[in-house]
Amino acid sequence: MANRASAIIPAECEEQLQISKRVAAHGAIEETVISIGGGSEKELELCNGKTKEVLDPEADIIEIRKKIHRFPLNLTRLGTDGGYITPRAMALGPYYHGKPELQAMEEVKRKAVDYFEGLPESQEAALERMKSISGQARGCYADAAALQGITDDDFVSMMFVDGCFLVQFMAVLIVTTKDDRLKSLVKPHTICIMRDMMLLENHVPWTVIEFFMALRADLLPMELFVGFVFTLHGTGPRDFLSSVDIDKNYRPSHLLGFFRFYLVGNYQKPVLAVPQEDYKVHLTTNAAELAGMGIKLKAREIPQLCHMSITKGPLFAKLSVSPLSLDSTSICWLVNMAALELYDRADCVNSYLTLLALMMKQEDDVRELRAKGIIHGFFADRQILELINALAPDLSPGQTYALLIMSLAEYRHKRRHWIAVYRFFCNNAKAIAAVLPIVGVLVGILKTLLSLKQKQQ
Repeated sequence: MANRASAIIPAECEEQLQISKRVAAHGAIEETVISIGGGSEKELELCNGKTKEVLDPEADIIEIRKKIHRFPLNLTRLGTDGGYITPRAMALGPYYHGKPELQAMEEVKRKAVDYFEGLPESQEAALERMKSISGQARGCYADAAALQGITDDDFVSMMFVDGCFLVQFMAVLIVTTKDDRLKSLVKPHTICIMRDMMLLENHVPWTVIEFFMALRADLLPMELFVGFVFTLHGTGPRDFLSSVDIDKNYRPSHLLGFFRFYLVGNYQKPVLAVPQEDYKVHLTTNAAELAGMGIKLKAREIPQLCHMSITKGPLFAKLSVSPLSLDSTSICWLVNMAALELYDRADCVNSYLTLLALMMKQEDDVRELRAKGIIHGFFADRQILELINALAPDLSPGQTYALLIMSLAEYRHKRRHWIAVYRFFCNNAKAIAAVLPIVGVLVGILKTLLSLKQKQQ
């Protein structure tokens, strides 16, 4: 039995754009409906997260972006069922500080502080300096109740240990530290740390990270760390490691926001004029159906999720999508980035994951996406299908997804006659291939008979 799950649309677009997904019981998206209300002077801005972060002038939205939030209620089922909310090994910040099951990593973090490279003064002096930013850091947490009972001194100590460890860990990953003792201390916990450091509720403010990065700026090039992570998760070619352009003016609220900024990417904001009358688009498709419409899938070389586009040729079209390596860590990061977008009027990660879910209705679709280089990873086809479809009912795709769906629907409508012919030949290719030689023989016989008849005359 199918059910209908409505998407959450940013406030400024609610009157113009409505997206709904008809989702099957097993999670696959059976149909997407885009509905736009009429209005001659309205414009629907189809924008990506990075542009919005720079251009949105509303003070309240900017203030919300600075906060470290709790996981949004809309995605709680998804986060709880998938284990995407609570840290498994390491607490960062106050929300999970002091949990008994995380105490083993507390000892590791404290030891790592002793190996910090670049500290120009004693730990006590550096700790004293951190007090100057502790008030600002404390105000970054949206859940003030979680800070009750934590004194100012305890908060400063927590920020010092957590921030120092996080910067140390990044240095170990990109091999800028030469201290083998630190490497041996951190590396056994690498996978768990990489998962936990990207949970929406498990962060230290960016000002704390900057505090420690400034002490060793020459030893921690962030472009290498971004490139390392993206290469690790298969979101780009190997040379991407050296091609990340770090925006020195961008200051996120935390590390998750930092990575989302570069994973989403930047491009010119397209604008779609809203039609005079109510406008609806219904689209049901998957990877196999796209192929039947003459739309070829292509993995983009640029590993940025916002770059989803359809290019129309004279006969066929090409749907370009960024590649992704799916494993338990990368999917956890993406779900938390999708959760972050709900506080940010952005939609690229939600739109990207929804598009993947739209294209995956059966295992053959997963194999097709693998063959095209869009999906990578060691998960079995069935695992990927179930994993992505489990996300579909709760995701909140926005304008980025709507633009692509409307482009696909327009292509299908305008080329419906050509698609019918192409689909006929695709569906009957074997029969046609078998008949053609026979036709060729018959034509040859007819030509021979005609030539004999002409000679007799």
